[in-house]
Amino acid sequence: MRKPILIFLAILVVLAGGAWFWASQPDEALRAYRKAQEFEPSNRTLAAKSAELERLLRDRIEAATPRPEIEKMRQQARRSIEPVLSPTNPEPLIVNLINTSLREILSFI
Repeated sequence: MRKPILIFLAILVVLAGGAWFWASQPDEALRAYRKAQEFEPSNRTLAAKSAELERLLRDRIEAATPRPEIEKMRQQARRSIEPVLSPTNPEPLIVNLINTSLREILSFI
C-alpha cells in the first residue's frame, strides 16, 4: 500500500528537481533528486541524473576556482618557442670555447 505513495512522492520530487534544474539552480535540483532516491532507491534513472548533476556542479566549482601560478607558468612554457637544443631545430649550435681548460670543456659537455 505504501509503495505507490512513495513512487508518487518520488515523481513529484523529480518534477520539482527538473523545475529547479531549468531554473538554473542545479544544487537545488540535486537535492530534489537525492530526496526522490530516498523514496524510490531502486530507480537507476534517478541515480544517473544525480551523478550527472554532481559532475556538473563539480565542474562548475573547478572552473570557478583560480588556477595556481605554477599551472599558469606551465601553460605559458608549453606555448613558448621551441627550445634551443631540440633535435627538430635546424639551426646549428655555436659554442666558443676559447681559453678554456679541458676539464671545463668536459664538464660543459
